Amino acid sequence: MEFGETSTSVFFEKPFFNSMMQAIIDKTTKIAVATTRQEMSKEIELNTSQIAKLLSVSEPTVLKYMNEGYKKLGCLKHTKHAKKYTASKYDVLQFKEKLKK
Repeated sequence: MEFGETSTSVFFEKPFFNSMMQAIIDKTTKIAVATTRQEMSKEIELNTSQIAKLLSVSEPTVLKYMNEGYKKLGCLKHTKHAKKYTASKYDVLQFKEKLKK
């Protein structure tokens, strides 16, 4: 890295500045994409069979996670519509992350 200093200003060489800016752009893009995916997953509702596939468990186990919880993780957040249970994809993915730990 080469740079020159004149009074209180610092001038970076163009290749260094370009690589630094590209790194900043890449990082912020990844964060923006992750945030957008997270927000979109909050709007997607999954039924118990879809949740079971996502968590790799049976449907009765999903119902147990919803009603009784799992050890110290607590219950899977859900909504009951008549006799059907649903949960947002975001909540299911958060619960799955807790199960891995």
